[in-house]
Amino acid sequence: MMRFLAACLVVLSGSVGALASQVTVASWNLGWHMDLQTVQHWIGECSKNYVEDPATGKFKPSQEAWFQSGWDIDAFKIEGWDVGQLPVCKVYTAGGTVRVNLEAYRKRQQQIANFIAMFIPADIIAFQEVSGEQSVREVLPNGDSDYDFCPVTGYKVQRLVIAWKKTLGEKVSCAIEDTLSLPANPDDKRPRPGLALTLKIDGKLLRIMDVHLKSSCVSPFDGGNLEGTGKDCMILQQQVDPLENWIESAAADGAKIVLLGDFNRNFWHELRDQRPARTDASGTSSPRPAACCPGLS
Repeated sequence: MMRFLAACLVVLSGSVGALASQVTVASWNLGWHMDLQTVQHWIGECSKNYVEDPATGKFKPSQEAWFQSGWDIDAFKIEGWDVGQLPVCKVYTAGGTVRVNLEAYRKRQQQIANFIAMFIPADIIAFQEVSGEQSVREVLPNGDSDYDFCPVTGYKVQRLVIAWKKTLGEKVSCAIEDTLSLPANPDDKRPRPGLALTLKIDGKLLRIMDVHLKSSCVSPFDGGNLEGTGKDCMILQQQVDPLENWIESAAADGAKIVLLGDFNRNFWHELRDQRPARTDASGTSSPRPAACCPGLS
């Protein structure tokens, strides 16, 4: 349920250690993590009873004798359910759907908080799959008072948040990198955006990009070839250009660059894959040719 990716990062254009201060960075996909207010609303909706309307095939709240609990229904079939705001009810599984209650969720939060306090002594933590800034505040040490935040807002429910210690340095900018969400694609083929934070530490710029790239195009050895024609791999392939463009732009003034997050790829397999980094075999020092990236029909 929780995928710990601490130190899963790529450092480009110089070492973060070259800063006068030593900076530690971590990344963690918290797996559909929500703040308590959101999770309370979610539990309430999933705990309602629903009956299918035969005319529409959609489920509506009802107390009729043949009702089903929301925990047992595909939330995409519940009338009015907005998966951009609330996860599906079956998001947590352990041999079956976990019917979450508030007490259990508080325990989950405490376990995350304890883990961060004991094992992640990082200056900067990039989170993925969180409902927003508040969900991160609720699991940080000392009641979040030691941290500042750069959050993704208003984009579905699997959002990104970067938290950093206030004593580390000055925030220069915090920006949602919408180009990674492929805005020209239809809504059902749009992945998540990136999140870029720029800090000034000891008078030098450090730029961080937190990503959660398209899933289900795992690695070449598992059949997830970027140059393949599978829908998921084609979407991931489309994310390469905006990612490259951000790196080149962010490093243009000599700033230190950290790229981290959930890449949804098996890096151990990537290291053993001898094919070119680009699907068209062109060198990475120049822009990719326009014909390299097939669109989606």
